[in-house]
Amino acid sequence: MEPKFAPPDLPVLKRCSGECYKGTYTLNATFGCSHNCVYCYVPSIPSGMNKIKEFGGSLEQVRIKENVAEWAEKELRTLRKPVLIRLSTMSDIFQPVLKETGVTKQLFKVFKENDVRIYLMTKNVPDEETLNYIKEQPWKYYYIVTCANIDDKRWQLFEKGSLNPMLRLEMARELVEAGVEVELDMDPLIPGFDDSEKALRSTIRAAKEVGIKSLYAGFLFLRPSIIFRMRKLLPREVFEQIQAHYKFGGTEYTSPKQKTGRMTVLPYEYQREKLKLLAEIADSEGMKLKICEKKNGRVAKELGLPMCTKLKLLEVLKNTQKKVQLSLF
Repeated sequence: MEPKFAPPDLPVLKRCSGECYKGTYTLNATFGCSHNCVYCYVPSIPSGMNKIKEFGGSLEQVRIKENVAEWAEKELRTLRKPVLIRLSTMSDIFQPVLKETGVTKQLFKVFKENDVRIYLMTKNVPDEETLNYIKEQPWKYYYIVTCANIDDKRWQLFEKGSLNPMLRLEMARELVEAGVEVELDMDPLIPGFDDSEKALRSTIRAAKEVGIKSLYAGFLFLRPSIIFRMRKLLPREVFEQIQAHYKFGGTEYTSPKQKTGRMTVLPYEYQREKLKLLAEIADSEGMKLKICEKKNGRVAKELGLPMCTKLKLLEVLKNTQKKVQLSLF
């Protein structure tokens, strides 16, 4: 199938307004995402979905932003350095269509030639040329492998458009050996599928074996658009099994002060039991754990667990050395 393109929606480097990443920029090279995860949060973000529809696509019908690398290079010239960029908030920079068209390597060539720091989350792996760019300047990258569960059946059920979880982790081994800071992202943990002792331990142990030393975790939250999508894409019995866990759940907000970003979360006691188990397993495997403050902060605070809050952007900017360690809390 021929790749489809759309106007770039300038600027391509958009300033993040959310509390967690204020002061950083985000770059999405596509409208839509071919990974097509069943639980995708993008439908619950009106501004993101409106842009996707405006430029002629849907969540599954990917449109590549025309000349996105050229625009990124032009915009970087005007910004104060170093520039901290998140890849990507509503897509994945390593989608097959971006690698096949050469867009991914074009962007990473731009990153190589500019004073940037890249915070990268992915359910895929880079092509060989892009991988070499990362290895040449490992201090520029904080690479996050999203993998809540290494089970193949779970992958096919919820994330079949993405790369096999074990292949994602195997790439992490190569990156760790090259000196790249790599973290495991176990988010979202889906109740009843990802939070048994067996599932948690096998995934954490697999990450440990490739050299990953820290992980971030958070449970799936629900909003009407996410519920609609899961009901549409999942077998009925699977959807009902998941939804039952939230029957007596609570309400949290991504922006508590403004009471915006309402979401339904798991019952408090369920969160407490499972996060305690997760913490015990992580500790026994020698893995440093952080919990999402927005979704599971109350429980994490009670249990005394470290929470993921904000990128220490100022610390990054003050560091004049080439070797830069990015921190999430």
